[in-house]
Amino acid sequence: MHHDRLILIMRALGYSKAFDKGVCFGFAMMFTQAACNNQLKKFFQRLKFLERFRENPDSIVQALECARLKVSKREPLSADDEQILEIPAFFDGISLYQGLHYHRELENTVNNQFLYNNMGNQFLNMEFISSWVQPQAAENRLHKVSCAGQYTELEFSQFLTKLASALEGRKGVGVIVGNPTHAVSMHYKGNGMFELVEINVDTIHPTTPLTPEECADYLFNYSFDYDLHHDKLLLRTTAFATNPPNLPDLSFEHQKKYTTLHTNQNKISLLELALVTDDLDLWKQINLNDIPFKELNENTRNALFKAACLQGQEIMVRLFLQQGINLLHPKLKRGGWFATVEHPQIMSLLLQHGMDPNTLHPQGVSPLQSAVTRKKPEIAKLLISYGADIRNATNTLHLAASQGQQEMVKILVSYYPQAGTKDNNHLRPLDYAAAKGHHALFTELLPHTPMQPIDFYRLYKQTDSQDKDLNKYILIEGLSRYIKQRQQEFKPLSTFFSHFGCGYAEREKVQVATKVLELLKTNANQLELEPREIQVLNNGRLQWLYRAVNEYLKTVEYSLNASVPVVRQSL
Repeated sequence: MHHDRLILIMRALGYSKAFDKGVCFGFAMMFTQAACNNQLKKFFQRLKFLERFRENPDSIVQALECARLKVSKREPLSADDEQILEIPAFFDGISLYQGLHYHRELENTVNNQFLYNNMGNQFLNMEFISSWVQPQAAENRLHKVSCAGQYTELEFSQFLTKLASALEGRKGVGVIVGNPTHAVSMHYKGNGMFELVEINVDTIHPTTPLTPEECADYLFNYSFDYDLHHDKLLLRTTAFATNPPNLPDLSFEHQKKYTTLHTNQNKISLLELALVTDDLDLWKQINLNDIPFKELNENTRNALFKAACLQGQEIMVRLFLQQGINLLHPKLKRGGWFATVEHPQIMSLLLQHGMDPNTLHPQGVSPLQSAVTRKKPEIAKLLISYGADIRNATNTLHLAASQGQQEMVKILVSYYPQAGTKDNNHLRPLDYAAAKGHHALFTELLPHTPMQPIDFYRLYKQTDSQDKDLNKYILIEGLSRYIKQRQQEFKPLSTFFSHFGCGYAEREKVQVATKVLELLKTNANQLELEPREIQVLNNGRLQWLYRAVNEYLKTVEYSLNASVPVVRQSL
């Protein structure tokens, strides 16, 4: 069955996202999974069963519904029923290994924004969306080793001879040979012979056992003939096994840098291939000295430059900048890619050459917000030093505080110490740090957050009573700030009214607050208070700090006594 027929059956079963790109990789991985688990006989029985539906793919839906109806009615199942009930799992596996990362039952309910955030556009995460034999789903089931190279037919034949020697005597091993556009399954039969399973044939079945020379001939002149670059093929060989000791040692294969100037029959170079297929492994192996910068068209040049920036290819970025690439070009300013640069050296180069640090993503996210989200303090510091406006980056400090990023909070506060700003939820960064239990951030945020005595009391109540150092820090900060605020206030009538028993003068409140503050600073274990001093502490705003101090002293087993017995309300 040709892979086009498989796609038609997948679509009939509801895999509306099934497409040509990647089906061969999914199929190869399902074959490999079967090979590693000694289930190849069952695998080919399933393919033979699917042949029944090759001319009428829609009929498989009715057959599947009938089998499921029997299950619901607890009726006896035929061998065909049991076979067809397993078909969705087979295509689920192909779909998963294709890189769709969701099953057909979920595809209509998956949040598009979630997919965008996790997969990004073409260059936001080349490794994640690479079509280059990258079966992430197999990681929990299979172990693997791989190597890659750029081979002539003779060189790959010699490689397969060494691979056969490395596989001799090892069971439960599956092998995939692929390039960025296609994959072929291999099964080692022993005695230097391989079976190949190619999906681009009318009837999918293993070849007769082939020697390494015959395998290389088949791969170079049939499977990958359109990908030849001056008689060379770029191939990655990956061996899988359920048991790690069964994996062959591929350290004999020496990997070299790939040339980028050679083109295949379709006039596509390796450079363009890496670009189109989002292939990180291929990208890393490219010989940058071969890139013909002056011959690239503008779109290709801009796309390569963005990819180089996102993958941390500093040499290539410098080469593009030396060639005078226009950072103000609309296609470089749009798309939000700048906000996802993760390498400080690259970010520094871009900013030095005039990139606007306040360039917004189409969804309104600034580079600074992105740096905070991705926990990149070095990037944040660079952006701010080049003029990124933290005030326009809504909730940047709030986000850092919520995530407990101490270094990031320190950087943001040092440039913009207005930590009292409230977000749309009317919460300050300190509120998020307290709610999330990030108490280590208090020393960074508290000095820059406007607080009333009642706010200090509430903050004290939110912290762990066992963290005595933190509690003491909050109380010292609260009393110090209260004293400073009182000293700055000018209320001449308060002294006058205090003589008539109406309130207390600022001077008196400052004296008592200072007395309590000194207790905390000196770690004294007893505080002697006059009755009037206790009354002062229980008056107005100061009472909230007094409550907190009283509770704190009880936790550290201090004694809070008055020199003259006083009856006061229980706190």
